[in-house]
Amino acid sequence: MVKEGAQVLAFGAGCGGSLGNYAYMQPFDLEKYGSLVDKGIKPFVMLFERDEFAPVFAAITAYFRLTLKTQTISFLKFTLKMSQIIW
Repeated sequence: MVKEGAQVLAFGAGCGGSLGNYAYMQPFDLEKYGSLVDKGIKPFVMLFERDEFAPVFAAITAYFRLTLKTQTISFLKFTLKMSQIIW
């Protein structure tokens, strides 16, 4: 969802989110994440501002994900039909 431009407020180790024109990532290491939270420090390991082309890239990513999902479902339906054929 984040890669497709959705606004996501993510909490927890390894989570990534997107707010407004910013995207962020939190530490994957649970112990590091917990120690930062205990110290009252915002646990960001990556924070960046998106450029003016972000909506274009989000639309392209969404299209490819939808296309891949549709092709996978079509392939699975075809495989199921082929497995029902008695040879």
